[in-house]
Amino acid sequence: MTALPPDDSTAESLCLAEFLRDWSTFTAAFLVDLGAPVAESSRLRTQLVLEILDLDSKDALRVTFTPDQAVVETVLSGQTAPLRDASLMEDDEFRNVAMSLTPNRVLVRVNGRLLLNVPRPAELTGNRCRFRISTPPASTISELRFDGE
Repeated sequence: MTALPPDDSTAESLCLAEFLRDWSTFTAAFLVDLGAPVAESSRLRTQLVLEILDLDSKDALRVTFTPDQAVVETVLSGQTAPLRDASLMEDDEFRNVAMSLTPNRVLVRVNGRLLLNVPRPAELTGNRCRFRISTPPASTISELRFDGE
């Protein structure tokens, strides 16, 4: 996986939404419309990225969606390491997405189905984190619901 561009991305490359409040636990749920269908030649194109980010250390837990799979990886001290991946069914348009950060787990649901369940990295446990959503410019996020402490 490649690193995300800096936060000064433009609508031509990537759109970022970062929640400015720090959270210890939260649930975010939303509908995503990816716009035009992805061409077969670009099947590996990133379509959606969800990040839990520690602003002091820059450590993060990242969930990256491509047309074929979802991958959870950590970014610790600048080093990226995959934790888990899950294949998306061919007809599984991840329209309804939810992510929950609990005291010790990170849960990702797609269309009501639990897709990923991973331990919260020790480096992010007990730390307050920020949440970031990144999408390609043709995407629309709607019906965003956010709850946490």
